[in-house]
Amino acid sequence: HVPTQEFQGFGPGDLWSRRFSNSSPMSKDRSASHQLQCVHMSFRDLRGDLKTRQASFYRDVQVLLGPIATWEDQVNVHLTQRLAPNQTLIVSDEVNLFDGSELSYNQVAPVNRSAKNPAWEIQARSRVRLESMTDQGVVTMEGESLKYAAKDDVVHIAGSGAKSAMITAPNKSAMSIKSLFMQLKTGEMRGTLEGIEGVLPPSMQQATPLTPTKNLEPSIPSARDNRRR
Repeated sequence: HVPTQEFQGFGPGDLWSRRFSNSSPMSKDRSASHQLQCVHMSFRDLRGDLKTRQASFYRDVQVLLGPIATWEDQVNVHLTQRLAPNQTLIVSDEVNLFDGSELSYNQVAPVNRSAKNPAWEIQARSRVRLESMTDQGVVTMEGESLKYAAKDDVVHIAGSGAKSAMITAPNKSAMSIKSLFMQLKTGEMRGTLEGIEGVLPPSMQQATPLTPTKNLEPSIPSARDNRRR
């Protein structure tokens, strides 16, 4: 719809997008800010708004996120039977993909690329499942809602009022949680536990985070949160 700049589509369909990965202080390797990242999304239905640079995907949504070597490379959720290092798979009934170009804290300016090259923000809702191959091993999460901020490469998962979220750590410990933040590459976690079966993962046994940052929570609220007020 041209006057409102809204669009709608019916699938099944696929979407690929490639960006430079984050330039967060969490990245110990300075070259990490130049590493490329690709997201592949498979979906049934699509709605979007060009003004807000938001696209919403519905029904049987699968998202595969991972590093790539060149702009010609890609990840493919249909061909992935086993996650490669630092790949993450998200499955949900609804996924919102935001282009953070208006968010100054998401912008990076690597060599030969424009500063207008924003990071992703992903929100998933309803029957969310995440599987991630972190540096510590495979982590799985199940919950009602999920947010991913590419600026810090951090994912936040939460349960509903009636049901806690669940997480299985690389050491096979199963935990019920109200909410949890995890850095996808390192697997470092911070959250509120409600129950646990097994031993806490090493990253949650520390009194302080393993990274130099004070916490894993995003330092600045999203501009989209301000729009809703």
